[in-house]
Amino acid sequence: MIQKVLKFFTLSIFIFLLLNTVPAFFYQPEINRNPLPSFYKKGVYHIHSTFSDGNGTIDQIARAAASLNYDFMILTDHGRPNVDAATSTAWKTFNNGKGGKNDVLVLGGTELSSIAGHLAASGFEVPGYLFPVEPQEEIDDIRHLNGISFLAHPFDDKVPWTDWRVKGFTGLEIYSSYNESAASGVFKFIDSPVEVFDRFEVCPAQNHALPIG
Repeated sequence: MIQKVLKFFTLSIFIFLLLNTVPAFFYQPEINRNPLPSFYKKGVYHIHSTFSDGNGTIDQIARAAASLNYDFMILTDHGRPNVDAATSTAWKTFNNGKGGKNDVLVLGGTELSSIAGHLAASGFEVPGYLFPVEPQEEIDDIRHLNGISFLAHPFDDKVPWTDWRVKGFTGLEIYSSYNESAASGVFKFIDSPVEVFDRFEVCPAQNHALPIG
C-alpha cells in the first residue's frame, strides 16, 4: 500500500514538473511591433512594493520604470486602504546615464479585497476608515473620494471577479505580466521575469504569493 502511494506521489511530481518545464522551451513572448507614438504617456499599473508583499522599494521600482522610459507607475499595495502606498504620490527623478534625467510620476493607490474579488484603486482621498468588503460599496466609496478603480485580474482562475452586477468602476485589467510569465512554465516564471518590474513586485495579483527576483 505504501509503495503504491509513493509511486503515485512520484508520478504526480514528475507530471507536474513535465507540464511546467516543457512550455518554457517553446515559449516566445509577444513583441510589440507598433510602439506607441512619443506623445503618448506610457506607464505600468498594478505594482506591489515593500509596503505589502512586493520585494522592492518605491525608489527601486521607479528607477526600473525610468530605465524603460516610462512616464508613470501606479502602486496598488494590499490594504483597506494601504495608507503608505496610497499617500506616496510624487515625482521621482533619475539620471539616465546619457547626461540627462528621466522623470517618473509615482501614483499612490491600493488593492482592495472584497467578497467579489480584488479592486485596484488610485487617486482617492485617503479616508479615516476601512473600506467595506461589499464590492459596490467599495466602488462607490472610491468614486466619492475622487478616485478611480479597476477590477483586478477579473478572469483569473484563482482570484476572479465574481459580481458583474456592479457599476461605476473605471475599467478592468485585460493584460497581466503574471499570466504572460506563467504561460512560460513555473521555472522560467521564477528565473526569467518578463519585465524588470517583476523583480520588485508580486505581479498583477493573481495570487500575490510568489515574489519575483
